[in-house]
Amino acid sequence: MAEVRIANRFQDDLDMVLSDKVLLDILNTVELLAIIPSLGSTNVPKSIAAEFGAGVRKIPVNPFDIIAIYHPDKDLVEVAGLVHQ
Repeated sequence: MAEVRIANRFQDDLDMVLSDKVLLDILNTVELLAIIPSLGSTNVPKSIAAEFGAGVRKIPVNPFDIIAIYHPDKDLVEVAGLVHQ
């Protein structure tokens, strides 16, 4: 299982989630990253790639995208942020 690290920004971004159901969906998806660290798409907007760096992935949890960076050499996933779709 991969190590999952939660960035402070992601924790702060969770404040914009007003629905308990959506929050639970987001947290359950983050838990999946330990088992499926390559989850998500690398097809991200240029603005997100520029802001978060190389190897960034987006994982849709409607109406948000979880922004994560997978480091296969370290078996590590950084959960970097949450953006509105």
